[in-house]
Amino acid sequence: DNKYVGTLSIFSATRANQRLDDGAAQSNLEEPLNYTATDGSGYFPVGSAYDGTRLLRWRTTDLENKIEGAQAELIWTPNRNLQAVVNGSWMWTAKTVFDKTRAAPGSDRYNASSAAAKVASDIYYGARLENVPEYRFNAFAKYNFTDGPVRGLSLGAGMRYSSETVVSRSVDWNPLNGGLQGGDYLVFDLTIGYPWELAGYKVKTTLGIYNVTDEVYFEGRNALSPARNWVLSNTLSF
Repeated sequence: DNKYVGTLSIFSATRANQRLDDGAAQSNLEEPLNYTATDGSGYFPVGSAYDGTRLLRWRTTDLENKIEGAQAELIWTPNRNLQAVVNGSWMWTAKTVFDKTRAAPGSDRYNASSAAAKVASDIYYGARLENVPEYRFNAFAKYNFTDGPVRGLSLGAGMRYSSETVVSRSVDWNPLNGGLQGGDYLVFDLTIGYPWELAGYKVKTTLGIYNVTDEVYFEGRNALSPARNWVLSNTLSF
């Protein structure tokens, strides 16, 4: 009884060579194989659905993203009936280090760019990576009744917290100037389970109620996360 198990980790993760579209190469009209001819001299006749369409899709792998942070977790078991799990993380770095398709602020290529291109680069390199919150915290506790008339009953409660997350680093969604962001939510969940028998078979019924307070939030994307909802399940054991 009264056991504690904890972990602490510090990490630095770099993702390189991620495949992405090369917009500069793709829009190059001087490349003869980028698009089919529109005068009927190419592969498809005039009027064809494929006349003037794109032939090639250019990609590059010259990209480097970095995430750095720390994560901690604590599991507390005060007795055989109760257990609680708490974990949290702080990711102080979540950025693009280099992207061949984007001019980095301060570079010669950036200085030669148009004003609009500079704004796009400032956002891309200045904002956090999409869907990576700076802070995240979760807690969950479960109590199992082992005696009395409700023996076998289990009750659980949990909460999930996330700081703001960037939905998109595009100019339209500019996270540096009031654009829509995800995250920034505190959500609570409840569960209840009870075992019983049916014709000699063991059945466990579990009810989960999620987002109990019906919080309106975006979990790292531009679509609303589920409102209050519940799931009822029955597990049959042979």
